[in-house]
Amino acid sequence: MTHYSPTLTVHRLLISKGGGFVYNEKFHIGLNVIRGQNSSGKTTIVKALVYGLGGAIPNMAKELKLCDYVIVETKINDDFVTLKRNISESNSEGMEIFWGSYDESISADISSWNLYSYRRSETKESFTQVLFRAMDMPEVKGYQTAIVTMHQILRLMYGDQSTPGNEVFTSDTFDSQDVRQAVGDLLFGIYDDDLYNAKKSKDIDSKNLSLSISELRGLFRVLNKSEGELNFLNYDQEIAETQNKITSLRLSMLSIFSGELDINDKEIASELKQEILKIEKSISKMKSEFLGLSEELDSVSFEISDSEMFISTLIHKANCLDDAINIKGIFEAISFEFCPSCHAPLTDFSRESDQCHLCGSKAEPGGNRNHHRMRNDIYNQITESKSLLVDRISRKSSLEIEIPYIRKKISAMESKYRAITTGIKTNREEIIAQLSNEIGSLERTMQFYTDQSKIFDEIGQLIRSRDELQSSVHNADLKIRAIINGLEARRLKVSGDISKEIVSILNQDLHRQDAFRDANSFTINFEKNKFSVDGDDVFSESSTVFAKNAMLLGFLSASMKNDLMRFPRFLILDGIENGGMERDRSYNFQNIIKKISDNFVLDHQIIITTAQISPDIEGTLATVGEPYTGTNKSLKFSRNII
Repeated sequence: MTHYSPTLTVHRLLISKGGGFVYNEKFHIGLNVIRGQNSSGKTTIVKALVYGLGGAIPNMAKELKLCDYVIVETKINDDFVTLKRNISESNSEGMEIFWGSYDESISADISSWNLYSYRRSETKESFTQVLFRAMDMPEVKGYQTAIVTMHQILRLMYGDQSTPGNEVFTSDTFDSQDVRQAVGDLLFGIYDDDLYNAKKSKDIDSKNLSLSISELRGLFRVLNKSEGELNFLNYDQEIAETQNKITSLRLSMLSIFSGELDINDKEIASELKQEILKIEKSISKMKSEFLGLSEELDSVSFEISDSEMFISTLIHKANCLDDAINIKGIFEAISFEFCPSCHAPLTDFSRESDQCHLCGSKAEPGGNRNHHRMRNDIYNQITESKSLLVDRISRKSSLEIEIPYIRKKISAMESKYRAITTGIKTNREEIIAQLSNEIGSLERTMQFYTDQSKIFDEIGQLIRSRDELQSSVHNADLKIRAIINGLEARRLKVSGDISKEIVSILNQDLHRQDAFRDANSFTINFEKNKFSVDGDDVFSESSTVFAKNAMLLGFLSASMKNDLMRFPRFLILDGIENGGMERDRSYNFQNIIKKISDNFVLDHQIIITTAQISPDIEGTLATVGEPYTGTNKSLKFSRNII
């Protein structure tokens, strides 16, 4: 293993203008120094790089505005990923992603590039989500009301020139305490997926609980009763008893029928016939509706089952891809001394970096990138499938209430039909009229019971749902508290480790600030966006700049010793001479950075810009490109060569 996860390194940066490249330089693992005179374009290069990685750049340099797009060849953990982003002052431009190196992308089909938007949606992933997944970084969405993006994490990995030296994060137009705390917790390994999932589940259940309570209150107002006053009658029994009374009355009508029908009786018979036809039509319509809803319920239930199985299969596939990547990494780190088949000792032989440690076969180009490409496709399908599943579950719940209600109405109408079609012959109009009035009254009562039955079915279901949700919210609260307690213990340890690294850097400063030479602790407050040394946060301007850069370097240094931290082992320091930094102090800080970087065994990257490079670094492999001047600026508009 040559890296902790996540590790992000930049291997090439290209800036395009008019079909050619005005900047095209390669970067390397470890320290990278971009040097040149003031106003020669060093900061422009850094801002183009940050923009290409997904950052938002306010007050973009006019030279950069003239360009068309930025290409950044990165290595995320073990795999090359090439990013392309059109230059736009809106900063909300999307990103094209190619799973492979830049050289491979040149000959690849255009369909190999995938375009992702800046903002996420319910049906479409953003480039932040894709890059986070590639880095094995959990997606932070709605944590403490904050949404963490590539731009937000870059604010803690990039020290720019315009942000005040006493602020922890790079300045941002849309900033908040919640965002800063979320970013800090994520990168320092404090954020936990289980906590997010528990909070998300609780939020959903709490929202549904509020809706259930609101619906119940509305129904109680209609009934003019409280929950404790409700008497859940057996309405099915009441409906059956009422129907029996109606049938009995109709039989009483039969008992008084005699003789032939007179003119008036014929008119009554005609009216009954019309009523029978009307009932038959109503029954037919309701049965058709019942059949349609039943078929829809069967179909929706099948679709839900199918969707759940499909989503489960997709999640299993994604997990299998993750396992394949992890297992591959484990085997790559093993140096075999014996053949795993026959156990015979293996003769020592040298291998190239792209060869198998065991058999020497040349590895297929691409590494894990095909796995990442497939995994992104799978997660896109999961997102779409979950959205459809929510709609189907909602429709199923509605059908499960509506179908029993229609079944009861059909049963009542069929009973009425059977009673009428038994046959009626009468010449006693007054008695018939009286019995008909009683039957009509009972039918209205039965309809009332049927309607009440539906209301009480809904109330019963809502009460059961409310009780289940209340229990779920309570259990989520217990789980959240337990996770937070564990994370707070981790926070104390990580904060202590980071403080130790920063203090070590401060102690190596030239003797310009007594507080640094004798420093014992370094405290960071994400909410206030401030830091302090032994409780003091007021220093000279140059010392404040030194402390800010020491802090960012300490973040990276601590992450190289703690695999639980999610700081991507990547850091950009632009303008380390800000605040009137004297030359010798700048040289010393550069040498501190190089010493720290040289001592790291695992992959990492530090990119700094300076107008006065340390003599110990100039001429070494740490430099990137040529020294820039007022007449030889970083962007070569005059050359514009591919």
